[in-house]
Amino acid sequence: MRRATKLSLSAVAVVAVATGITVASVTKVDKHDKQPASAAAADPIAPLNKLSAKLTALPDVTPRGDQYLYMQMHTPGTEQLSQFWLSIDGAHDGLMIRPDVAAQTNTSPNIPMPGCVAGKRAVIRGDKKLAMTEPCAPTVAFTPSLPTGEAAMTSLLESMGDGGSATKPDAQDKANAQGAYILGTLEFTYLSRGQRIALVNAAKHLPGLILKTDATDGAGRPGLGISWAPPGNVGTPTTIVLDPGTGQYMGTQGGDSVVDVKIVNSVGATQ
Repeated sequence: MRRATKLSLSAVAVVAVATGITVASVTKVDKHDKQPASAAAADPIAPLNKLSAKLTALPDVTPRGDQYLYMQMHTPGTEQLSQFWLSIDGAHDGLMIRPDVAAQTNTSPNIPMPGCVAGKRAVIRGDKKLAMTEPCAPTVAFTPSLPTGEAAMTSLLESMGDGGSATKPDAQDKANAQGAYILGTLEFTYLSRGQRIALVNAAKHLPGLILKTDATDGAGRPGLGISWAPPGNVGTPTTIVLDPGTGQYMGTQGGDSVVDVKIVNSVGATQ
């Protein structure tokens, strides 16, 4: 069954607070003070098992549909941070602030993200919301129906890249599809504790994914990596970087890095 459209970044190690949910802290990015990568461990599966055990002990909180996933991200080569307020249920208006895009296009950094209600959302032109609507599907920041069991999550990921064809897919194409799905599920989506544990455990069963203990994100921070080669080995492998202590998505190797993540009550709120 096709799920509602989603953007995707997970929140783990959450603690309930009066204003919402605070996500496990992400090491602040200082692009002028990069940390050295840790030495690679002999068995990359062991850190995933250890991480799964740590996640089991963390509290689990379900965000309300009217809340927002707030995040800050740093893009290599830029000075200012991008900010996102992503609607948990996709029905409420969100906002992106993208100084990097504004600098390239000479436009406003503020990009409205209209909510989708009853299959319709406001039409956006630049940074303006027009008095007209267009068909839509909700862009959600939390999908409660995502599997929380290891077997179900593994089955879901193993189906990636099949395309409904009776022909066995190319192994690299399949790994690329699986990796892209995991990245999309981590990058801008809140995951419950059970969903995150299932995803971590399922990654161990996918032969096309390479587990790395010496990965670094775009800010040079060391972490636990999940990597895969591009189809035909053309191009650079993609490596997702996770915090080995909390499982928090930190970014990708050589790409954007996550600076802060929270669940907040309104657009503009950062606490």
